[in-house]
Amino acid sequence: MKKRIIALISFLCYIICWAQAADEHYYFKNLSVQNGLSQNTVNAILQDKQGFMWFGTASGLDRFDGYHFRKFYMSPTDMKTLPDNYIETIQEASGGELWIRTGGGYVIYDSQKESFDRDVRQRVWNCGLEQIPSLIFIDRNKDFWFYVEGKGCYWYKNDQKLLYPFLQEGGNLPEGKVVSIVNSNEGALLVYADGRLVCL
Repeated sequence: MKKRIIALISFLCYIICWAQAADEHYYFKNLSVQNGLSQNTVNAILQDKQGFMWFGTASGLDRFDGYHFRKFYMSPTDMKTLPDNYIETIQEASGGELWIRTGGGYVIYDSQKESFDRDVRQRVWNCGLEQIPSLIFIDRNKDFWFYVEGKGCYWYKNDQKLLYPFLQEGGNLPEGKVVSIVNSNEGALLVYADGRLVCL
């Protein structure tokens, strides 16, 4: 008798769980050029602190508020616009500004002014780095990682306002070209052009 009661209770639990799972509905919305996207080739997606969705396309930068798109493009006569319409990456810093890598280099978007700052050199100098990095990565702690080709990688800790070098000269970092930097559990993972991975 006990076995039958346990089996019945187990069966009822299964039915309840199955009914709840079957009752859930997921809503998917496709966004394309017909909805206002600049281009169907999307290279980067980011949701910022304000909840906006940003799409970096091959033909411009799009901000989506859930209903409408706002498009940002390069203008050769306006230095407060994108330097190039080809968007490669979008990252958000601790202050809410977006660091965007384009085909023409990095640019910083200020959401308060709704304009772009092409003078990345000044921002990097403020972190203590004298060279212009070819790669910039903002990790999950909002710390910056700068890669300077032929030199090495630099870690800027926001809370300490200190710059830590990992240089190729001296053997702290293997030589070679770094093509990407991503998060890892222990810090940052450098991806080399020849396929090597180095964790810092």
